Amino acid sequence: MVKAPGCLGLRWPSGYLPTALFFAALCGSGAVLRRKDCQFPDASDHTTYKCVSPVCKLSLGSGTFKAGSMVQHFCEAGYVLAGHPGVSVCKGGQWSVLKPVVCKPLAGSPVPRPGSVIAVSSIPMVAAASVTASALLLVAMVCVLVGPKPCSYWCWRWYEPMQESEVSTVDSCPVPLPSYEEAVYGSQGGPVPPAPPAPTPLVLSRGLAPPSEAAEPCWSPEAATPPPSYQESQAAAAARPTAPPARFLFPGAAKDPCRAQERSWQQQFEGAWELGRRGVPPPRDPNWKALGQRKPFERNLLRSPNPEGVNISEPAPRQPPNSPRGPLESLGDFSGWAISTEELPPLAGGTKPGSAAPRFSWCIKQQRVDLLAEGLWEELLDSYQPNITVMDWYEDSRLAETVYQLHVRLLAADGQTALQEFHHQGPEHGASQEKKNWCHVSHVFHGYGPGVRHVHFQHRTLDAETPGGLRRTRATDSSVSVQLRD
Repeated sequence: MVKAPGCLGLRWPSGYLPTALFFAALCGSGAVLRRKDCQFPDASDHTTYKCVSPVCKLSLGSGTFKAGSMVQHFCEAGYVLAGHPGVSVCKGGQWSVLKPVVCKPLAGSPVPRPGSVIAVSSIPMVAAASVTASALLLVAMVCVLVGPKPCSYWCWRWYEPMQESEVSTVDSCPVPLPSYEEAVYGSQGGPVPPAPPAPTPLVLSRGLAPPSEAAEPCWSPEAATPPPSYQESQAAAAARPTAPPARFLFPGAAKDPCRAQERSWQQQFEGAWELGRRGVPPPRDPNWKALGQRKPFERNLLRSPNPEGVNISEPAPRQPPNSPRGPLESLGDFSGWAISTEELPPLAGGTKPGSAAPRFSWCIKQQRVDLLAEGLWEELLDSYQPNITVMDWYEDSRLAETVYQLHVRLLAADGQTALQEFHHQGPEHGASQEKKNWCHVSHVFHGYGPGVRHVHFQHRTLDAETPGGLRRTRATDSSVSVQLRD
């Protein structure tokens, strides 16, 4: 190894002596040039200066002027040079004035105030760029002289490229790597069976396998079926049926699946009820999924239409004798019904002497249906005005001439104003001793005008308290439904 003198302990390989000598000469020249510098020259009255030598220009921006710098003096604005331009040279840390300069004011020019700033011609940016370019050229020259191999050694000594090898190490044992053909098709040209399990066991998140199962190999040539060959896999993939391309109901459905689903609900609802053919106006802000789930048409809108569970195809069941009056809710599911009782005055006459007269009362059950809440919409009710059908079945108990009353009213949005009404009482025939049977009543509202939002349904059945117990008139299968016209 050779050390370059005066260069901060730089060491170079012994085989590159010319390069070391070059750096020694370079650093030695720097030592020779290290001489005393000069401060900024003291300008005489009304003078300024600029650099006229390369050494001087390189010193601009450093705060001092290098030895050998030469500056030329000039007069500032408003003054004129008397004689030749003055020149100063930096020698031994002092300025040697070769030619003094004398400036005199021009006639009529204002005299500058003392302490004014003297302009100094300097180009620090150009000097810095020149120094940078010189340093880059010096580095390039060094790399060329030294050679590519030492440069790679000093600049990229940390980089160690991986050497390709045809031998791998598994569990500290060398294993030769197969070629691509041997890895895919095997050494005999057939499919390669799966490799036995690695010696490192897999730890599952839900626990380990039992030791007996973990010790058994996952594959054995005798027990397992080898995988299909490449040709068989391609043939099976070609024979597999492909799914048809997706079809969307409208442009842009692929970008908005929610819109496509809403469109599907709309088509199902409109197709089921033929709204377009019947001229039904669509809702202003529809929720087609909710409309399809509510099924507002041809559905009974009353709750608990058969609270006691009696069947109209059979005679009304006999009532037990001496049955006392009790709460009606104990006889079945009357949810949705508002139940009340209205006592009637006793009948005058018509009773045998010494016998107690029966006490009559109305059992009132009523509901109010909100048509908008059931899935109907305002445009439909106001413009199209679908049919609203009410039906009911009641028992001919023959307790009196009138054992049943039905009162139905179509109400406005306030729930009080009646826009159309229907009333019925029955049976129309008088009391008799015939077998009990069921009576039917129905009515259809149409052309009722705009504004209908509720349907109020009320029926009254007659009860009688006799010495033999309570006798009731029962009603069942009550309904309120909406139908579209054909």
